[in-house]
Amino acid sequence: MATITACKPGADRGSAFLCYNSRDRPQVIAIAESLKAVGSDVWIDDWQAGTTMQALSVALYSSASSIGAAVIFIGESGLGIWQGFEARLFARAYFERALPIVIALLPSASRVAATIPPMLVAVPRVDFGSVLRPEGVEMLRRALAANPSQESKASVRSVMEGEVSYGQIGLSADELNVELITKLHRIDDYKCGVEMLERIVAQARSALGARHPKVSFHLNELGLLLRELGRFKEAEVSFLKAVQIDIFNVGERHPVVATRLNNLALALQELGRFQDSEAIYRRAIAIEEAYAGGQDSLAMTLSNLSLVKNNMGRYSESHDLLRRALAIDTNLFGASHSAVARDLANLSFALHMLNRLDEAEEACRQSIAIDTKCFGAKHPLVATSLNNFAALRIAQDDFPGAEELHRRALSIDREVLGESHPNVGRDTQNLAGLYCTLVRLDDAEKLWLDAVAMSEKTLGAEHYQTVFAQCGLAGLYANEARYGEAESLYVDALAITSRVYGQDHMHVGQVTNGLGELYR
Repeated sequence: MATITACKPGADRGSAFLCYNSRDRPQVIAIAESLKAVGSDVWIDDWQAGTTMQALSVALYSSASSIGAAVIFIGESGLGIWQGFEARLFARAYFERALPIVIALLPSASRVAATIPPMLVAVPRVDFGSVLRPEGVEMLRRALAANPSQESKASVRSVMEGEVSYGQIGLSADELNVELITKLHRIDDYKCGVEMLERIVAQARSALGARHPKVSFHLNELGLLLRELGRFKEAEVSFLKAVQIDIFNVGERHPVVATRLNNLALALQELGRFQDSEAIYRRAIAIEEAYAGGQDSLAMTLSNLSLVKNNMGRYSESHDLLRRALAIDTNLFGASHSAVARDLANLSFALHMLNRLDEAEEACRQSIAIDTKCFGAKHPLVATSLNNFAALRIAQDDFPGAEELHRRALSIDREVLGESHPNVGRDTQNLAGLYCTLVRLDDAEKLWLDAVAMSEKTLGAEHYQTVFAQCGLAGLYANEARYGEAESLYVDALAITSRVYGQDHMHVGQVTNGLGELYR
């Protein structure tokens, strides 16, 4: 147990961030209410406006952050995947700028040191399983008002930067900076992040060996960035190498292998290799079904596989997969959880494609209601669901309703994410497509031009979102008999998609069809 040094009475720490596994939400909310009742200021995602990860990023680097301490709750399921990342952020802030951390063992947790990740063993803790809640809350308040000892900070640093076991990857400052780029979706930093990760991978191979867990960890992060940049073939190579390292180290049935396989399958899906992608997802599902603690991951994999089925036009199979994912997530998290909202949003699309429009609308409305409750009305997830709802309205011939929904989505993403974010480009394309349908060609042209310019600047000329915008503009020009301009855009798009995806990809077929229509 770490020793702690009391800070000056009345010192203003700022809010205490409550870091928890979503499975432990009810217990954590109850403790948060108790802390609030005795005058403690807490930061918990259920009560807070704004983006949690952005708040954490500020807390890591700035002493001016409103977050001045953290409580890391550990229940019987241990740290969640996302919670593990949050814990790494706070562990670094603990030894770099003495931001206080306290471990709170929940009553459902086994109260032995082995349940605490190695990097947090030296951190003060409060065991809510051995005291009444009021006493535990008071112990928590006292621990948060204390300064970390030099001994505990040194211990956390030593473990944090040296830990190598799977699920407890320690990160240096540079490595954590790159992970922040991926987790916060900092689009403007992606290319820089790729260069940093390539350098980090090379350094890890040289210092630790080609099959070290850190090499796999960073190859996976590199693949995520490459995929975001539309460099899917490179992403596939990076993910495949990570999978091979993990299998060598922990065998084919380990949960971390299932996570890597999921990412590999996503890259294959983007490349149009749907049968290969499905086979990889099936491997991940087999691992997750055999792993007692893998139900939440299983639901996500089932949902991902449903998207492949959509790509293959097998909407009934997609529907069945999503019903299973929805049942799992509802059982794990309750009917009002964001994971349930994601399942409902995907289910809405499958029902739409099956022409079960009333059911699709009900699922979409439920998804929007849950996301609004979880994140507020102005959140990118709400914007995505509004776009999906707009597509339903178009299928129902309600074009004014579709326009209003698309405009709401665009307004939310502009306000929350900024003009340069890809979601804004996506929303702009959706509205432009609607205006083409309504033969409002002047309005559509302006939006298509905006979409092309935004995507080129943010994602590059070869990214699929840029190519889609080009093809939308080309289709508009063709309708206006501006055939030379349309042909130029289609030919350029065909060259890019053929080079990036290969001749057999569906995107190449879509561009070829557009060009063929032009030549008729």
